[in-house]
Amino acid sequence: MSGTSVKKASPGSKSDLGPEVASKVSALKGAAEKAYGNREFAKALEQWEQAAKLLPEGARERVDILINRASAYYAMKKFKHAAKECSNALAIAPTSARALQRRAKSLEQQGLYKQALSDIQAINRGPSATDATRDLERRLRDTLAGRRPASPAGAVVPAPANGAAAAATAQQQQQQQQQQQRAVTIAAKCSLGDETRVLHLTSAVSYAQLLDGVKAKFPDAGSFKLKYTDRDGDGVTLTCWNDVRAAMQDALTAVAAPKGGLAPMAPSMKITLVPCGESEVPPPPGEELAQLEAIRRRQEQIARIAAARAEQQAAAASQGQQQKDPQQQQQQPAAAATPSGEIVEIDDWLVDFANLFRRVSGIDADGHAELAGEGYESAQRAMEATLRADEAAPLLDAAAERFREVACNGLYNWGNVHLCVAHKLLDGLAEADAELDKATEAKAVAAFDKAEERFLEALRLHADYVDGLVALAQLEFERAKLRARLIVRPTPPPPAPEGGGEPEKAAADAFQAAQAEALRAALAKVKAADVEAARPHLAKAEEWFGKSAAAAVAADAKRQAEKDARAAARKQQQGGAAAAAEAEAPAAAAPAPGEPGASYAANARIMHGNTLYEWSQLLAAAGAEWRAALDAAVERFKAAECTAADLRSALKNHTHAHELDLGPEPEPEPEAKAKAEAAPAKSEAAKAEAEAKAPKAKGLPALSKKK
Repeated sequence: MSGTSVKKASPGSKSDLGPEVASKVSALKGAAEKAYGNREFAKALEQWEQAAKLLPEGARERVDILINRASAYYAMKKFKHAAKECSNALAIAPTSARALQRRAKSLEQQGLYKQALSDIQAINRGPSATDATRDLERRLRDTLAGRRPASPAGAVVPAPANGAAAAATAQQQQQQQQQQQRAVTIAAKCSLGDETRVLHLTSAVSYAQLLDGVKAKFPDAGSFKLKYTDRDGDGVTLTCWNDVRAAMQDALTAVAAPKGGLAPMAPSMKITLVPCGESEVPPPPGEELAQLEAIRRRQEQIARIAAARAEQQAAAASQGQQQKDPQQQQQQPAAAATPSGEIVEIDDWLVDFANLFRRVSGIDADGHAELAGEGYESAQRAMEATLRADEAAPLLDAAAERFREVACNGLYNWGNVHLCVAHKLLDGLAEADAELDKATEAKAVAAFDKAEERFLEALRLHADYVDGLVALAQLEFERAKLRARLIVRPTPPPPAPEGGGEPEKAAADAFQAAQAEALRAALAKVKAADVEAARPHLAKAEEWFGKSAAAAVAADAKRQAEKDARAAARKQQQGGAAAAAEAEAPAAAAPAPGEPGASYAANARIMHGNTLYEWSQLLAAAGAEWRAALDAAVERFKAAECTAADLRSALKNHTHAHELDLGPEPEPEPEAKAKAEAAPAKSEAAKAEAEAKAPKAKGLPALSKKK
């Protein structure tokens, strides 16, 4: 798109447009501003150009249009076009500070530092000089003098290359500046006519959050735009987070130094509500609306949970059953349903701390997330008082433990990402039917090393972190398979057949058969020497599995103790009748091993059994003794209480199943099953007696060699 050209003319007064033309110009400018707010810069340029064509050559109304077009080109990184539009604006208004500053930045981006300096100096010699223009002049002078490398306008300039100390100092200053900006709270004075109301904003607030907060302050205002006046005296319409950030940057230039240990306070910024049609309100970007909706859901969840907790405590207090010891008041994790029906749990310590904050400070912790009513400093003091309260100590301990767990889980998942990188490398090699080369092996080993670093880092935070211990054991076995040169071609999953039933089972069977065939093909290529060389890695895996077994048993005991404590507290609050009813209710079935909620010990044993099972197949392929490894795998599966059917299925899929005496297929017992389903609930003693008399599961395989 070509630039909007003008003839150089002496500045005149505001052009006298007829009402029809003025209406068209206003509509085109409004459409352009809306397109710009939606980041549709090409469309905005076109609308502004049409508006400019309706104006006389040299009309002062063209200046704003030309500068806006320059802003659009600048956002599109078309700096040459942006500078040209500014020059056209300066042909009409030679002293326009906005045009001079925008052209200076556009020239700087092109590396034309002398010309950019000339424009900035023209501003700084007049009354329109600001801290920003003076900073820009200093930066341009330093660049021309060679005291700092050239950089784009507003970018962070690295320290001169005169040693590590200078670079470290510059980095430290940058971090301090960023931390200061993040800590600042800005009072936004929002005005509609003669009425002004205040919002307190942080530097992370989005346009969607700001618009939502202003609507809450002015519920009867109807539709409006939000505008602020920048340091050049121009009215700017807010349309997105970047615009809000720019408005805050203007206010942050006068930030006061922190006092009394509190976060620094900034001068207020003024926001004007401009009434308009609903279609003229700049819509927030989609990602900002999604973030706002997520914040609303979290606030609603916390409010519902806190209200439910308060009702429970009030009911317990009225019955005289409230415990004096805070540690005896443990309950199940607070839960709430989201608008979509999803159940979300929130840690007890978080809700309890909100209640403690409300009690100590008198401030509603579930209220709207802005501190206009109480004041930032009073809220800060209230938070400090809450943290000093005796009741806060166990809550903070619970919070620390929870965050430690979250940190461990994050490191665990981070390590798994590196494992995925290694698997992708090896899968690509297998799909190409290529031999393992040194370069690919080195990359895979490097990915394994990175995964190991993450898992060990998790163990440094929590020495008995079960998932981390198991992950290290599995990682060592991955190293063993790589050392044995066992690289299996990945089998793509089949498309899900329509209707399920037999077609779905047939597809699953075909997929399993293809996997087995790929494994057999890979095992056929391994060499005995490579398998022997992999034994040290298996030994390390066994060590990690041993540690994980002990940690898993301790973790299960801890989880059961916490569950029992919550149940006891719940029964204490519910009273005798409710406790008796709960005692007679049938117990929920325990999750199967490997499923969510299953014991740590069962899952760890299954992982250990899977490793030994795969190792036995490697040994068999290398012609080594493999039965002891398979026997050990079966013992782990039995210890995890895997079903006989699952055990039999696993052994049938072993690459040397033809050498095992699995016996005949067990026959189903429909009569026994029907009787068990029809029988009424029995007492615990009767159940134990029935289980003792019941026949043992049939079909457990014997691993002796076929005769």
